[in-house]
Amino acid sequence: MRSFARYVYVVPSTGPQRDANTAREFILRMFVDLNPDAEKIIYSHFTCATDTENIRFVFAAVKDTILQSNLKEYNLV
Repeated sequence: MRSFARYVYVVPSTGPQRDANTAREFILRMFVDLNPDAEKIIYSHFTCATDTENIRFVFAAVKDTILQSNLKEYNLV
């Protein structure tokens, strides 16, 4: 039998219950708070993984952001 770690996080009961927007903002805040370097920008985008058109859009936006960042880093734009 393989062992595994189990993590339990108790969500504070502030804010509306069973509200998707509150939940996603809470999860986003947890990730943003883990960023050790305030100089680095975190880009967030909420989507449904089964929405293939939206996933294509997200991946295209990510690729463009990376390309633009690299071009600026080497003074090419």
